[in-house]
Amino acid sequence: MVIGFGFVYLNFDDFFYKRIKYLFSFKAGSYLDHRVRRLVGIDRIDFDTVYLKNGEIRSILIVEPINFETLDSERQRSVILNYQSFLNQLSFPISIKIRTVNSNVSEYFTNPKLNEKKFSAEAKELYDDFQSFETGFLKKNKVKERLFYVIIPHDINVETPPNKEEKAKKILNQRSDLIRSKLAQCGLDSRRLSTNELISLFMSYFDGYIEVNEDYLNRVTLCKQFLADKEVKK
Repeated sequence: MVIGFGFVYLNFDDFFYKRIKYLFSFKAGSYLDHRVRRLVGIDRIDFDTVYLKNGEIRSILIVEPINFETLDSERQRSVILNYQSFLNQLSFPISIKIRTVNSNVSEYFTNPKLNEKKFSAEAKELYDDFQSFETGFLKKNKVKERLFYVIIPHDINVETPPNKEEKAKKILNQRSDLIRSKLAQCGLDSRRLSTNELISLFMSYFDGYIEVNEDYLNRVTLCKQFLADKEVKK
């Protein structure tokens, strides 16, 4: 009787249907899983550009932030006015993404120019001790930093043949350069992410890493190509 009441008034049938569907549905996967790639909607990443399956393309800028509070009032006002002007002059949409990640100083300590310096035994010991302290401090205190991205779109489908893709890429490049120059007027340095950096960025949502070395990226690319070749042969 209680069960019947639940089916009639509490929609037990709908609850159990959704629960069973969830239990048997796809919930986790790696970057190389074809089901994940379908969800992400990315067709390919090439020429510093993200190609989406719907025919749209994207470029992504990473922006170096400034400490606004340390600027004097005149400089603050200048930044605000330039940023307002930047937004008002936009003739196409952009997306601004802010991501919080763990601080990582490994890039600094593995800098080839720094490692080329000849340290005395005492200086080398101090340097190693500083590296150990800095790394341990960041890990222990879970120090975070924010990464700022500007995502710039265009649509291949709006271009007229021939060479629709090349025309779209040219416009995307022009938009990217325009955004960079406008950000520079606000005192913000930026650069466009390369192909490998874009791959690293999207992969980081699966394995948690923001930056990946070239060797790792090459192995992933080869592995992905190997799996794709196997699927074609099947």
